[in-house]
Amino acid sequence: MTSKSDGSKCRVADVIARRLARVTRFAFGVPGGEVLTLIDALRAADVRFVVARQESAGGFMAEGVQRTVGGVGLLVATIGPGVANTINIASHAQQARRPLIILTGCVEAADTDSYTHQVFDHQAVLRPLVKGSFRVAAATAAEVIDRAILLAVEGSPGPVHVEVPVDVADQLVDSRPVVATSMPASRPDAIARAREALRKAERPLVLAGLELSGGVEPPGRGADVLRGVVERFAIPVFTTYEAKGVLDEHHPAALGGVGLAPKADGLALPLVARADVVVLAGYDPVEMRHAWRNPFHPEATVIDCTRRAGQHGMHAASMILQGDPATTLEALFDGLERDALWGEAVETRAALRSAFPTDASWGPSGIFGVLEELLPAQTWLAVDTGAHRILLCQQWRFRHPGRLIQSNGTSTMACALPFAIGAKLAAPDEPVACIVGDGGFEMGLGELGTLRDLGLAIPIFVIDDRSLALIEKKQRSRELPNVGVDFGADGRDFPGTDYAAIGRAFGGEGVRVESLDALRDATKAAMARDRFTLIHCPIDRRAYDGRI
Repeated sequence: MTSKSDGSKCRVADVIARRLARVTRFAFGVPGGEVLTLIDALRAADVRFVVARQESAGGFMAEGVQRTVGGVGLLVATIGPGVANTINIASHAQQARRPLIILTGCVEAADTDSYTHQVFDHQAVLRPLVKGSFRVAAATAAEVIDRAILLAVEGSPGPVHVEVPVDVADQLVDSRPVVATSMPASRPDAIARAREALRKAERPLVLAGLELSGGVEPPGRGADVLRGVVERFAIPVFTTYEAKGVLDEHHPAALGGVGLAPKADGLALPLVARADVVVLAGYDPVEMRHAWRNPFHPEATVIDCTRRAGQHGMHAASMILQGDPATTLEALFDGLERDALWGEAVETRAALRSAFPTDASWGPSGIFGVLEELLPAQTWLAVDTGAHRILLCQQWRFRHPGRLIQSNGTSTMACALPFAIGAKLAAPDEPVACIVGDGGFEMGLGELGTLRDLGLAIPIFVIDDRSLALIEKKQRSRELPNVGVDFGADGRDFPGTDYAAIGRAFGGEGVRVESLDALRDATKAAMARDRFTLIHCPIDRRAYDGRI
């Protein structure tokens, strides 16, 4: 059916699309017969549909948009294997606290008992990973989409699944006006006892996390509040990796990112254990390794400013102030003043800076030092999962919140390139760059075609050690034999993948660099180019030893 409306009637798919258009201008996914009407309705509602090479990558692109301009991400998937491919992104969005609508097709209700091709219970598969799962009926489509959007953004943001039977999408219903979406407001809880503890504190500390640095709105408010706090009340601040930049990491109060690097944790955790008052500012330990279980002194006052409470067993809190973390933090420190950071915090900051230097020679530290020097501070930097991300998160000092885009809760590989695509679509006039290891890059290689087709100029830096370096390090630390972690390590002559050639084959530019000077030249050229550039950076297999 192609008829859209006679003025008083419209398709159910149009009802859905018009409401989704209030919270996003982009949709991503892989089309199938069961979602063609939905995709057409999105087009009619001025929501641009971008075809990805795989649904999970489409979800990361949607998140790249959401992280950049706010709103809600939108992923479209067809039935059966299309829905199955959304499992990873649903889990990621759940743990990253990112609002995402997963819009899927399904067969007509009358067919489910007699038709089995690509048919399984989508809702049963996704329900454990999403905040809610809805099936649209024609008469209540508007109400269902409004509920789904509200559920995705309220409280702790996350993914919501909406499936639309193919026969329902085409049904004509009364056209209804679309009103503006109202986002839920937050309020601070009672804070008198927490303020008194801070007033008396000798060794206060802030641990800031993902809920402070992002969510439904673009990052910014949490950073403004935290900066105001540390200007009035000298208090040292650790962040999780997701929250890097929520306080300019060149600020004297900024101790840096922590959570996954044993080398950094060895310096940070003793300081955390010394603090007498710890303010958890939107902190969620989903980002942290096991060493961060119960890291606080038994007698410390732990003040948890969070959107949701009691969702983990990583630590206890003395008091929980539930609501918007930025609003709570603002009220908590209002009128409180403190002159100087405590001495051990200053010493720990210096020790952490010394522990992660920029190498003068070739290697991952040198590469990241050059890129931090050359890329503008406002760059949206998408970084894949692996040893390179852990080192980068310890070494690179971010000046702005939200500019580091990564998967930290689930630590999913092959996310960086689609993240970068989404960010560049949402902010075409702003610099975007992508850093990925060889393993993650080859998992998502096909999205270079998406990048080419969209005509986006993004520099991609492939850090190539021909190994799953982080897993190989863990394997070695357990004194296990080398099995399944190094590429081409079975005695054969293995020249490795020519990533520069791949870049050219996909319609971009490709260059291999093996020195910091060559990297500088290649990066400057990439930033001036009107198409993507793949910069291949080969490093030694064990280049991360002693660094993370």
